[in-house]
Amino acid sequence: MTTVSLVCATRGRTAEFEHLLTTLIAQDHSSMEVIVVDQNPDDRLVPIIESALGKLDINHIRMTPTGVSAARNAGFRASRGTLVTFPDDDCWYPPTLVADVEAWFQGHPDYNVLAVACLDESGVRSGNRWFQDECDLKVSNSLRTTMMPTLFFNCTPAMREVFFDEALNYGEDTDFCLRQLKTGVKGRLDSSLNIFHPCRDMLSGTVTADRAVKYGSGMGVLVRRHATLLLWFALLTYDLVRAALVACRGRMHDAGIVVAHARGLTKGYMKAALHGDFGGIDKRRILLDTEK
Repeated sequence: MTTVSLVCATRGRTAEFEHLLTTLIAQDHSSMEVIVVDQNPDDRLVPIIESALGKLDINHIRMTPTGVSAARNAGFRASRGTLVTFPDDDCWYPPTLVADVEAWFQGHPDYNVLAVACLDESGVRSGNRWFQDECDLKVSNSLRTTMMPTLFFNCTPAMREVFFDEALNYGEDTDFCLRQLKTGVKGRLDSSLNIFHPCRDMLSGTVTADRAVKYGSGMGVLVRRHATLLLWFALLTYDLVRAALVACRGRMHDAGIVVAHARGLTKGYMKAALHGDFGGIDKRRILLDTEK
């Protein structure tokens, strides 16, 4: 019986995806399935997947591109494991991670969600940059502890009824995690375990101003759904102070990226407030169409 399901939504990446599969093949675990939700318009992944067959239990799902949330939902529905995770197609795993996570849940029966650390290729923290190495997951720390490829879900029947909001293009990972916690389960960050993922934060040089606005917009919706006006104000203040400090160092381009994020944060919060969005996915069409 499959106990662990890894749902990977992928589009446009080949070498990175192949590296992920290589690290999954190296896992010391006998009951694991990999669900590849392939949104590529061609067969670029077929040779990679065929070369891994016999080494991994792979379910290859072809899907017309409709976004990462739709892909993850399709993979979640198809998954057979009790323990489910959603690795990005450009992350990779240490050799014993899957077995270590399963052992963690066995040793922590009061928890159903685990967030682990995220490191880049140099071993530097590239995600989940919370000041505590261990803590319970909650709204106040969720923006720094719920990066999707670091999350593992030991699913109850109620958790199986929660899906990604396909209208929320940015921040959908934190929204999904917080709605899982609202089913009555507990979550915890434990940085003694980790995945690997390249650094892609706002000042890494990989984010454009347009994308920063979209990231901020998703965060604004999240704060409106799950938190308070005070948290939104604190995040906005943080962005503006950070932009000023970066500008004082002469990094005007980077300062502009941070200001763009603050603009998106305001746009997302205000638009969600205008439409009365408190997290009901039945109202999801009112949310940000971040492609416009």
